[in-house]
Amino acid sequence: MDYLKRAVYATVFLVGGTTVASVFLYAKAYPHTDYWNHPFDSTRVNQLKAQTAITCIFIIADIIIWVLPMPLVMQLMLRPRERASAMCSFSVGVVGLIATAFRLQAIRESYAYDSKGNNGILINAWTIVELNLALIFASVPSVRALIMHYRSRILDIIRSPSEKSDPPTITAPTTTYRYLPRRKVVPEAV
Repeated sequence: MDYLKRAVYATVFLVGGTTVASVFLYAKAYPHTDYWNHPFDSTRVNQLKAQTAITCIFIIADIIIWVLPMPLVMQLMLRPRERASAMCSFSVGVVGLIATAFRLQAIRESYAYDSKGNNGILINAWTIVELNLALIFASVPSVRALIMHYRSRILDIIRSPSEKSDPPTITAPTTTYRYLPRRKVVPEAV
């Protein structure tokens, strides 16, 4: 478990450092005292390289976060079906990685063209999609637990009215009672 603790701290450090670095790069590229200049005239930092590097680091962090719980899932004492279900519920985060890859492609295409008009909208759209997918898929295990808890109620609502009117023809299991030996009552000493 020590490797897991170190990996989590390294991932937090990687993501935190990248976030701070991206804020500083943005502040250097678009200083607040230079509002009258067009933002694309600024040549202080090569934004294509900076945003590509930051996005690649976030992709690496996403892969680490995706792979990190897999050894723990494999160590759990689960039946094969339950283990496969747990692996699938953690593996849906790959969709977020795909959205990040599309955002990286939008960034690269945005800086490849001369016109900077609507390309920022596509980058922002993919960023929003990526963040929403990350939130949705991060909550899949808890949603799965809720569904398993309320499964009978959900299936009862989904059943057709004809199935509800027909009583089930299930025989009740025979009940066996076990009698425990009686305890002797010993008077307390005064």
